[in-house]
Amino acid sequence: STLWDVESGRLLGSLRGSSPEFHPNGQTFLASLGSSLVEFDSATLETKRRMNGRPGIVSPIVITRDGRVAVSEELDHTLVVWDLETGEVARRLPPTRELVNHMAIDDEGQRVFICPASSQVGVWNLETGAQQEPIGADCFSMALDRAGKRLAIGDHRGIIKIWNTESRELEQEVSAFERRVDHVAFVPKTGQLVASSWRGGAKLFDLTTGDPLITYESPGEVQSLAVSPDGETLALGSGPMPIGGSFGRRPQPLAPERNVEPTIELRKLATGERIRTVQT
Repeated sequence: STLWDVESGRLLGSLRGSSPEFHPNGQTFLASLGSSLVEFDSATLETKRRMNGRPGIVSPIVITRDGRVAVSEELDHTLVVWDLETGEVARRLPPTRELVNHMAIDDEGQRVFICPASSQVGVWNLETGAQQEPIGADCFSMALDRAGKRLAIGDHRGIIKIWNTESRELEQEVSAFERRVDHVAFVPKTGQLVASSWRGGAKLFDLTTGDPLITYESPGEVQSLAVSPDGETLALGSGPMPIGGSFGRRPQPLAPERNVEPTIELRKLATGERIRTVQT
């Protein structure tokens, strides 16, 4: 994993570990390393503490907004609930049937939402460990709004569905891309959603109408996206995509026209204007 300064575009450092997730205070972040969940100092990248679990913590990691609880996945797809105040495992939830693509946790730390590839979204109560009624179907990507009331699910057909997490009712359906929806993210304090498809760039949608407002072109295949907490900046990670490298197939040589350098682009979310491009 590497850490970059957003203002200057300067590389701050690299470290062992994967699936970094920032603590809400911005001063530390968590990353998985072997059988441990490790907390690093965001400014110095020094290890602050190591929380031990079973071998094979894998992505993703999510943290509650109050910074007291984290959830991670182990190699056997067991979900681990961590008490970040004590550094101990609070409980383990039953294994999912598939590798988890995305996880989300509500602000109150009561529920965790799990998106296994091609399945319904699983919902667990973090206090009791009880599994609740699943939501939707064919989940490839997922995002939970800040209030924890709406869940966006992107599927393999390029469609995004917005579900009410309380009633389990489908509220809206948006035809976003020709191919699968790889990433979705709600924009804070607005009725908008950003989504990306690995060969379709990224788009900003108005969820009132379902219409796309802006298309953000990318120099390579879009592989990640993030929206700043103030909702003003979009970060797009892109790079070459090996032909045949998806879905566990053996990667083949890159297509010449796709042989581009990995980059992180920072853009003004409202206009699409480039702020900075970082070569990674």
